[in-house]
Formats: sequence, structure tokens, C-alpha cells
Amino acid sequence: MEYSKGEKVYCFPQMGIYTDMFMEFFRDLGLNAMKPPEISARTIKLGVKYSPDMICYPFKVTLGNFIECLEADATDLIMYNSCGTCRYRQYYIIQDLIMKDLNYKFTMHQLRPRQLLKDLKKLNPENSYLKIIRVIRKHWKKIKELEDAYHGEIDPNDINIGVVGEIFTVLEPRVNMQVVAKLKKGGVKVHSYVNVRHLITDSFGFNKFKKNENFKAARMYLDGGTLGGHGVENIRDTIYFVKSKIDGIVHLLPLSCMPETTIEPVLNKICYEANIPILRLSIDETNSELNMETRLETFVELIKRKKQHLKAKA
Repeated sequence: MEYSKGEKVYCFPQMGIYTDMFMEFFRDLGLNAMKPPEISARTIKLGVKYSPDMICYPFKVTLGNFIECLEADATDLIMYNSCGTCRYRQYYIIQDLIMKDLNYKFTMHQLRPRQLLKDLKKLNPENSYLKIIRVIRKHWKKIKELEDAYHGEIDPNDINIGVVGEIFTVLEPRVNMQVVAKLKKGGVKVHSYVNVRHLITDSFGFNKFKKNENFKAARMYLDGGTLGGHGVENIRDTIYFVKSKIDGIVHLLPLSCMPETTIEPVLNKICYEANIPILRLSIDETNSELNMETRLETFVELIKRKKQHLKAKA
């Protein structure tokens, strides 16, 4: 798609199943929103080339995706800022510095949870707050429908695997090498509470799931109960999965992600005590898809054999 010279073109990083919906959301706000380029080997190569070596993998991928957005004539970039304690909070600042140092001309916009209405109005001052709220409500309903259709209920007659991990790594299939699709292909039901709905409600403090007994139990594993990212939430979700008699857990963590590497021993302990297998997949630019597929197939096969053995004993 070609754009007129001087025309503002907004873009944002790919976000798995949410990408098309986010583009529609911004267009409903009157913005000339462009769909971000598909994440590819080139995207990752660009991000790795210009990122600090030891920074987390999602930073590298979203930086590469932003660069490709600018190459495709985007003039304005949009990044969500969770305002949490993880370095994700600093993504938009550091990425802005890197890309401007590469002589790209653009404007970076952040969307903060508690200033969301103000930040969205800045993108298009012609919108009234009432219109913005209406657009948010419309797409909030779509997010709920999308997520409810994506993950079903836990059925003890099926093979059920829970997925936890860093949100971008869990939600973007081209980053995790289609983990969810590969599990489903193996006849597995996949369950995850790492999603946009919980990200936003957690940011606002509205998530009832966050305040339940599993969240309180998760905080007991940490000094003060804060960690950043989705560390505490992933402990909470693991506790919930264990209580729900899940058959196995896959933990996706991008290399050098502080919250996810910190909770490794905690998740190991919870799963060991419940006799539930856990497969940990570290994700970075050096991963082999064949190796990933082999490990997942082996994990699922072992779970199936274990479940058959328990049924035979019963």
C-alpha cells in the first residue's frame, strides 16, 4: 500500500492473533494505521544487529519490526508501556534512541494504562473522550471473544497443557516457533492466561483473577511479592493449573528475561511437588525449529503414556 507524502502513517509491532484487531482499533480512532510487516528471519536479524547484546529477545524482535515499519513508510510508531518494573517499560525510549541514531525520521508514541484515554486522544485530538471509550468497549468485546475461542476449558478426558511465560513470547507465534499450533497438532488442548485481557486488567488493578488465593500463594514465594513482567502472574497461573489437574506445563522464556529466569526454581518446585511435568523452552535468535518440534513431540508423547498408565491403574 502506498501513502501520500506528508501523510501520517501509524504502525505498531506484530502481536500474534491480535494484530489485525489492533490495526482496526487504531483505524476506528481515525488514524491511518498500517499493518506491521510479518516477523521474519530478516526482522530478527535487524533487531539483533542493532540491539544491545544482552537485552531480552522481545526487545530485539520488536525493534526489528519497527525498523521494517519505517522502511514501509510509517511515520509514527506506537508502543504499549505497562508502567511496570520490568525493562519492557523502557522499550519505547531505548528503541527510539537506537532508530534515531540510525537516522530514521519518525515520532514514537507510548500508550500507558492509567493515562490511556489521554494518550489515545493525543494520537487524534479530534476524537472526543466519549468516542474513544466507545471504540475501546467495541474492541474489548472482540478481545474477549478472540481469547475465549482460542483457548478452551480444561477437560480431564483430553490431554491438557498449560502455557506460561513472557507475554510477547507466548502470544507471537513467529517468535515461539508456533508452539501452540505444534501442541494442538499433537492432539493437545492448550490453556493460557497470558493474554492481552489480563495484561490490561492487571495494569489497571481490575483483574479479579489476580486477587484470588492463587495470587496470594504466588506472592509467598517472593520477598515482597513484586518482580516485574509476568513473573508473579506465571507462578499464580502454574498454581491454578496444578489445582486444575493439568497434564503438563510449558514455560516459554526469552533469553535473559529477568522475571522468567528468576521464577524458574519456583515453577520447578511447584510442578515437582504436584508430579506434573514441565518443559522449559528458552527462546532467542539461535533456536532451531526442528529441535523445538522434537522436544515438544517428546514431551507430549511422555504425557500421553503417563495418562494412559494412570488410567490403566485406575
